[in-house]
Amino acid sequence: MKTMIRMLVVPLAAVAMVLGGCGKDPHVGSWTLDKAAFETQIRATMKEQMASKTDDDPQAAAAAAMMAGMMDSMVQKMVANTDLSMEIKPDGTFHVSGKMGDGTPEDRDGTWTAKDGAITFTMEGEAPATGHLREGSLYLKLPDGGKGPDMEMKFDPKKK
Repeated sequence: MKTMIRMLVVPLAAVAMVLGGCGKDPHVGSWTLDKAAFETQIRATMKEQMASKTDDDPQAAAAAAMMAGMMDSMVQKMVANTDLSMEIKPDGTFHVSGKMGDGTPEDRDGTWTAKDGAITFTMEGEAPATGHLREGSLYLKLPDGGKGPDMEMKFDPKKK
């Protein structure tokens, strides 16, 4: 009798352990914007855009240097006014909430798909954004529509 119970229980326990870990996509959960990484990304993007306009123009370079102080203040205000959270749901939908840049409320829904370690987010009327998990964080690349470099935003798992 013990042998028969063991023959049934051990395989069932193994199946339960395997199935218990299946189906949970690592993207699913609550994420929050890493504001320090956001600020670094904004500064790098602005620096890149300014450099391309001042390479061969001394007057433009002088104007850019003069505007650097104003830009610093603008970046600080933009970062202070940005607070985003994202809920990625197992049913293939996601919700973004919070405020962006100028403090305008964000409350949007969309769909997501994951394939080969990449995740694609789609919202109606916008180009899809793509993301990858790196070192426990979600890096989301937002396309800018060809106007300059794409913006990458880092989201960390929301602490409970």
